[in-house]
Amino acid sequence: MNRQREAVWTIGGLALLVGLACVGCEGPAGPAGVAGPGGESGEAGLPGAPGEVGPPGQNAEAAPPPRQRTASGPGIHLDVTSAVVDASGVVAVGFTVTDGAGNPLDLHGVFTDGAVVAKFVLSALGPADAGAAPAEYTAYTQQGHAGVDGGTTMVPDSDLGGTISEVGEGQGTYAYTFATRLPPGYAATATHTVGVWATRVYGGETYVVNTLFDFVPAGGAVGATRDIVTTLACNQCHNPLGYHEGDTARREARLCVLCHSSAAVDPSNGNSLAMPVMAHKIHRGRFLPSVVAGGSYQLTEDTTSADAGTDASLAAPTLIDHSEAWFPGDVQNCKMCHQGTQGGVWSTAPSRAACGACHDLTSFVYPPPPGMTLHTGGKQADDTGCLNATCHGPNDKYSVAAVHLTPSTDPAAPQLALTLRGVDATQPGQTPVVHFSAAENGQPLDILTTPLPWLAVTLAGPTTDYSQAEPVTYTIENGATVSGLVLDGAVGSYAFTLPAPIPASATGSYAVGMEGYLAPNPPGGPVYAALNPVAYVAVTDPAPVPRRTVVDRNKCNSCHFDLSAHDGARKSPEYCVLCHTPNKVADLGIARFEVPKTVAPSVNFKVLVHKLHTGHELSNGYVLGAEPGPTTTNPAGTPVDFGKVYFPGDRRACWACHASTSYLPPLAGTQIPTITQEVLACTDPTLDASAYCQTRVVQSTQTLGPLGSACTACHDQTSTVAHAEVNTASDGTEACATCHGQGQQWDVQAVHALPP
Repeated sequence: MNRQREAVWTIGGLALLVGLACVGCEGPAGPAGVAGPGGESGEAGLPGAPGEVGPPGQNAEAAPPPRQRTASGPGIHLDVTSAVVDASGVVAVGFTVTDGAGNPLDLHGVFTDGAVVAKFVLSALGPADAGAAPAEYTAYTQQGHAGVDGGTTMVPDSDLGGTISEVGEGQGTYAYTFATRLPPGYAATATHTVGVWATRVYGGETYVVNTLFDFVPAGGAVGATRDIVTTLACNQCHNPLGYHEGDTARREARLCVLCHSSAAVDPSNGNSLAMPVMAHKIHRGRFLPSVVAGGSYQLTEDTTSADAGTDASLAAPTLIDHSEAWFPGDVQNCKMCHQGTQGGVWSTAPSRAACGACHDLTSFVYPPPPGMTLHTGGKQADDTGCLNATCHGPNDKYSVAAVHLTPSTDPAAPQLALTLRGVDATQPGQTPVVHFSAAENGQPLDILTTPLPWLAVTLAGPTTDYSQAEPVTYTIENGATVSGLVLDGAVGSYAFTLPAPIPASATGSYAVGMEGYLAPNPPGGPVYAALNPVAYVAVTDPAPVPRRTVVDRNKCNSCHFDLSAHDGARKSPEYCVLCHTPNKVADLGIARFEVPKTVAPSVNFKVLVHKLHTGHELSNGYVLGAEPGPTTTNPAGTPVDFGKVYFPGDRRACWACHASTSYLPPLAGTQIPTITQEVLACTDPTLDASAYCQTRVVQSTQTLGPLGSACTACHDQTSTVAHAEVNTASDGTEACATCHGQGQQWDVQAVHALPP
């Protein structure tokens, strides 16, 4: 008898079943034979006739080829292409993700290198209140955060539990469905915004992208928006802006406001997380009235997990103290940050929340809480009174714009201009005569009849590297004219003979600079200082040789806006270096207690600036004395701890401040070592740690080469300083360029490269 057989084939991982008809095969077995004697069964019968041939089998479809890995490069782009809301409030967004060259990426990192972790937030823009700033967002997506009382507070954050599906294989196209549903009755005609932040690790680098997508659930064009502070404005200082998940994940100002609205409250202490309040308080920092009064301003450190879909924010909170934040310019220069299309609201639509953030001891309720003062205009139930009470409107007596003017931003501010016209008698041993002019608002200024409150000239040299330990600054006027100043032609042109000659040992070229300002009006108000002119003169050189340019003032002002120091009179790095020399230490302003030793740190300009900008990341701090200095009744003087300063950008971006590549080794061989510190010993016969030291002497001096002193100003760990010292020969030659020069293993440019 024939028997039909089946065969199973495996092709490309798929089972292929093919029915086969076997021609000439045996048929089924015949019936059993008759039982033989003794009850035994007989032999089997003969085989039956062959069965009919079955129909031919059909081949299965060919299996598709397996998905192959595709090449990809660095970078990441993520674009949201659509957003829809169904009848039950489920929100789905379509998006594409590619590398920096536009090649599609596999989100999971299986078929392309580098998995992409994306997080999504969804917010709706509410209606604007009458007389208030543009409408703010309310986030639908929230996460639970732990408070100090052990409870859980819901705070705006990324969506948890949403699903991602691939749309079209290998095209980098995906759909994200939010786990968070829109509530019944939501404003379907309002502007809604999807915010996405995504990271991708490739080649050891973490690439970040932020994307925003505006839409109206009911359909139609997007109308209302919120655009007050721009990322570009933030990056004047922050370079780049970055917060949360390692201070890198969220970089767009418009992304920040999706969560930071008035509904957001810090679960640890109840502080508002609304952007106008939080940003104003952080930027005023140590000058907040509440901080000056002894309080503090703290916010919870972000503890959100970097893994999508994981709420790790319920960990015990850690508070960050922003009470030492120090805005690098005039904090009342509101236009510095408010550069969006709606940026003018700071002056046209003031609010209690925004204004009360900086003026945080001003109360708008009566009676005011303890420690606060009632607003001059009385209690305010809402923000409409800010404009309607003829107080803070654009044309009112106390308009926000008027009361926030600074000497740098006031178009009516007097402008003092000092111009160096030449210097005579500049050879060794000669007494120089400085020729200059002074003008106010372009008109010649008669400073002999009406002396300036401050006018001075500084002499420094040689320009190869200024070497004096103390600045040679001569007063020309301080409310009265000193001897040596005479009219030099018409009113506005003057000549001043320096009180002392150039040293007989002087060589090379010298620099002459000036500083001065107009009398403040009213007295005690801001000063109106001139930009410091600097001229170079030949002493023994055949022609003047200017000092090297290291720092660009225009780059400083991208953050500082109008760089100034020492009561506003010194505004140019080219002038600052005349006094902040390699041999200058802070010996005058530091404490004068009767103790065995007091350390005076370097105030060489490169050490000073690097340490100020490193701030709280310094290992050993940086304390300098300020005015008023130490006195017999206050031996401590006025110490300022710059080790508490928070630099808002990435300090590895040396080029953000330096002119050209002036930071790269090797440096000019004419530069001299820096005195990094002097140890001063009190010589009073009976030491009393709380008393004023009348006389002290230099006990020891520590120096470091030009490169070593610059690098260890930031990298101030003891081991790093020792490394620089060990690699400096007895004649002062530094071996830094051997390892840190261009193209070497630890090239300065390479180790300071910014993350993508």
